[in-house]
Amino acid sequence: MNKNHQSYPLAISSWDNKEVEQACEIIKSGNTTMGKKVKEFEQLLSNYIGVDYSLMVNSGSSANLLMASVLKTFLELNNDSRNEIVIPAVGWSTSYSPFIQMGFKVRVCDIDINTFNLSLDSMKKCISNETAAVLAINILGNSCNLEEIYNHCQKLNIYLLEDNCESLGSITKMNNKAGSIGLMSSHSFFYSHHLNTMEGGSLSTSNKDIFLLALLQRNHGWVREVEKVIDTMKCDSEVSKYIKSLCSFKTDNELFQKDFYFIMPGFNLRPTEVQGGIGIIQINKLKDFINIRRGNLEYLEQRLAKENYPIKLQQETGRSSSFGFGFIIKENLNRNQIINQLRDKGIQTRPIVSGSIQYHPLAKKLNCDLELSNASALHERGFFIGNHHINIIPMIDLFLDNLAKL
Repeated sequence: MNKNHQSYPLAISSWDNKEVEQACEIIKSGNTTMGKKVKEFEQLLSNYIGVDYSLMVNSGSSANLLMASVLKTFLELNNDSRNEIVIPAVGWSTSYSPFIQMGFKVRVCDIDINTFNLSLDSMKKCISNETAAVLAINILGNSCNLEEIYNHCQKLNIYLLEDNCESLGSITKMNNKAGSIGLMSSHSFFYSHHLNTMEGGSLSTSNKDIFLLALLQRNHGWVREVEKVIDTMKCDSEVSKYIKSLCSFKTDNELFQKDFYFIMPGFNLRPTEVQGGIGIIQINKLKDFINIRRGNLEYLEQRLAKENYPIKLQQETGRSSSFGFGFIIKENLNRNQIINQLRDKGIQTRPIVSGSIQYHPLAKKLNCDLELSNASALHERGFFIGNHHINIIPMIDLFLDNLAKL
C-alpha cells in the first residue's frame, strides 16, 4: 500500500460549507480582530461547560500559559508564597512548560494504568506544604475522577486546575462537565479536537478574580479590557479591589491616555474574529459530534468484547467524549511490530499524548523523583488511533481485522 495513503487517519476536518462561508463573511466585513463573534462564542462555551466565564485565546497551549500566569498573580495578590504544582506524567509539553516559565516547581505524579489519568494515590504522595495547585489532565476525552480530586484538594487548601484540551464534553462520575470543577480549565480547538477553529483555545472559570486577571493578561495588561467590566461586577475581594484601584489612575490628559494604559504584565493571546465565528458554527454541532463519537466507541467496545485481542482499551471515568481510542498492548508483545503493520495498512497511530514526560529532555526541568511505573508502562506499550465526528465503523473493522491477524 502507498505509505502516503491513510485508510484510517488520526484526524479529519469537521468543517462543511458553513464554516467556510462564516470565515469568508467575516474577512469581507473587515472586522477580523477579536470582537462580537468571539464574545458570542465565549458565552456559548460557558453555557455549555457550566461556568460563568470563558475567554477565547489563540491556542490551547496559550490557555495553559494564561492559566499559569494568572495562578501566579492570584497567589501573589493573596500573599500566598506556595510555588509547587503537581502534574501527572502523561500530558502535552505545554501542560508543564508554562508553569516552569512562571517559576513554579513542577512535581510529577503517576497515572492510573486503566484510565490513563492522574492517580489519586500518587498525587497524594506528591503534595507538600509548598503545593499550591494540582493540574488534572483529562486524557483522550476521559475525565479524571475530578470530584474526588477536588475534595482532597479542598481539605488541604490546594487549588485544582484542569487541562481539558482533549476532553470537551466529557461528563464526570457525578454528572458534571469536565472543565467545570477546577478553579480554572483550559480547552483546545485545534484541527483534530472536538471543536475545530483552525487554531484556538479558551480559559474557563467561575471565579471573578481569575476572570479579571485573565481578561487583563490575555490582552497586554491593558486597562481598557477590565475598566468597564469591573464596574458592572459585584467584586468584593481584595484582588478585585486591587485591580479596581489600578484602573482609577490619573494622568495629565486622561481622555487622551486612558485607552493606552497598562496596569500589569500581560501577553497578546487574542484570537481572531474568524476563529470566534467558526467556533459559533462548531459549538452548535458539538452535541451531534459527541453522540457520533460515542457511537463509534460503543461499537469498538462491542467488538473488543467478542474476541481476544492483544490490547486493552482505556477505561472510562464517567462518560467520555471520546477524543480518540487509547490502548495499552499486553505485556511481552512488540509494539513496534504492531504499529508498523498497522501503518502498512494505512492505519495511523501515535503515542498517547506524548507518552511519559519523564523520558523527554524537558524532564530536566521537572521533579520526577516519585515512582512512575504506570506512566512508564503506557510510554512503552501505549498507542492510540483516531475517533471522528462521523461514523467510522468500516475504519474500526479495518483496524480490528488487521489486529487479529498479528
